[in-house]
Amino acid sequence: EFWFGLLESYKEEFGDCLVQQRNTYHNYFLGRWLHNQRMNRNKLSPEMVDRLSNLEIVWDVLEYKWEIGFKYLIAYKKEFSDCLVSKNFMYDDFNLYNWITVQRKNRANQSTPKQIKRLNDLGFVWNVLEHNWEQRITELIEHKQRYGNCVVLKRHSKILHTWASNLRSEKDLHPDKVKLLNDLEFVWDVEKFQWEEGFRYLTAYQKKFGNCVVRKGYVAQDFKLAVWVAT
Repeated sequence: EFWFGLLESYKEEFGDCLVQQRNTYHNYFLGRWLHNQRMNRNKLSPEMVDRLSNLEIVWDVLEYKWEIGFKYLIAYKKEFSDCLVSKNFMYDDFNLYNWITVQRKNRANQSTPKQIKRLNDLGFVWNVLEHNWEQRITELIEHKQRYGNCVVLKRHSKILHTWASNLRSEKDLHPDKVKLLNDLEFVWDVEKFQWEEGFRYLTAYQKKFGNCVVRKGYVAQDFKLAVWVAT
């Protein structure tokens, strides 16, 4: 009765019976006791099984471990607003990154439809690389709308600048992605683009002033034409 009452108090406080085996509650090893009930279910009286079941304890060990991980993922999302857990991230001594890595591996043949749905409803990211690609493409579109081109400088965004630079050296980029970038007029050769930009501004300068002797410090629409001519 004592342990059962302790478990009831735990559920009242936390809303579930997902007590980790190593955890104590009010200085009692409630997690260890619950683990023992789970492992010795066949030896428990029907009444005790019913009472524990009515408290909605998770009897299956694998399911229990899954529920623990999902509980921490919910807490993580509440705190950080997404499910993009960084490598080796520990949440209350629980390796949440390892848990989500296992979920991605198990999706095809071990996860249940119910588990997959619960993860989807939480906004779980199954393919991080594709998620990052979509996010960067959205940022690139916003950049083009703001600056008129797809040349991202470090001062605009270090993350987007690095991503765009890496794309230019990527040898195995999928044709669909190459097409999407080309449709956005992505600049594959930055030096050539900048030269063309400079020449265009120099042509406009020559039309305006009748010569190509660009004054020191001259800037045209945020383009440092004097510096371009000097280099």
